[in-house]
Amino acid sequence: MKDVLSNIPKSVNLKDNKYLPIFLIGGVIVIVCLIVIVYFSFFYGGSSSYSDIRSIMRSAAVDYCDENCDGLFEGVNSVTVPATTLISNGYMDDFSELTGDKDNSCSGDVVISKSYDGYSYISKLDCGSKYSEESIYDVVLRNNEIVESGSGLYDLNGGKVFRGEYVDNYLKLGETMFRIVKINSDNSLLLVLNDYDKSTMSVWDDRYNSAVEKNDGINDYSISRAKETLDDLISNVYRDDIINKAIGYDYCIGSRDSSSVVNDGSLECSIKYNDYISLLTVYDIINASVDGNCKSIDTSINCQNYNYLTEYDSSIWTITPVSGTTEQVYYYDGSDIDDSKARVRYSLRFVITISGDEVYESGDGTLENPYILYE
Repeated sequence: MKDVLSNIPKSVNLKDNKYLPIFLIGGVIVIVCLIVIVYFSFFYGGSSSYSDIRSIMRSAAVDYCDENCDGLFEGVNSVTVPATTLISNGYMDDFSELTGDKDNSCSGDVVISKSYDGYSYISKLDCGSKYSEESIYDVVLRNNEIVESGSGLYDLNGGKVFRGEYVDNYLKLGETMFRIVKINSDNSLLLVLNDYDKSTMSVWDDRYNSAVEKNDGINDYSISRAKETLDDLISNVYRDDIINKAIGYDYCIGSRDSSSVVNDGSLECSIKYNDYISLLTVYDIINASVDGNCKSIDTSINCQNYNYLTEYDSSIWTITPVSGTTEQVYYYDGSDIDDSKARVRYSLRFVITISGDEVYESGDGTLENPYILYE
């Protein structure tokens, strides 16, 4: 150690060319560091990160909702509260104070939706070139041009529907993979479970049916075993992944007959049931195929062609009862759609609806790189 210390010069002569480069480099580094510090102090000094601001907006919306939400949801599932409302009513500071930038150009709002546990909150923040976000609705439309043939996204029945065998419509919530079935007319997205899970196996219903004098079940979804099992799936089995994303939606639970070629939803949607989890309708399965002969239940053997919904390891229940019966419901085995007594066990391959305002984080919709939403 003594030898090492003895090699350190007691004084440095700046005229000594040996040390001049070291001092020049050190000086440049110090100047650059000072410039960076001054820059960030000027633009962001005392500021919150954009992630923090989104959290502040959410907390403000929660407080706002505690005092105002009882009267906001008459006939609607979601409302949008502008950040200006939250600021003017004292629920949060102005953006200029949060960013530390008097000339900030930030704006935003919070979408509040009914959820299974109460309400869900989506903070949307736009600070121009410094920070901006995209909704999952906008990203899906940007990545998928509307087509009129082959696999892809179609304009259909007032919404936009994924059809065909090869479509990039994968979306992952937590550890659970879904497929985007369609974009509804209100820009919300209908998702269907992608992977078979034995916990979804269930009767549709097994109650005693006085009309047939057997325990064949009753095909009224609102009082069915299927609804009970789905409630358990969302509140327990899949809770961590979907409880804060699934919003209330008017699901179509009406019946149809096997010969009908009406696939615009008017039959099934003659009866609706507002809930946070449901099942595919018959017309959802038919519309997912681009085979020209897939038009009705009677011709549904053709629906296995060019249809991404066939990729599932079990027969699945639909939500659709058989017209003129009290105990029969349609199911899909990946080949065709058929009717069954409600007491039979098939998979409840469930669907949920998420807001199109959910903030996109990453992904391109492929299996390898599914869409991911901002938490």
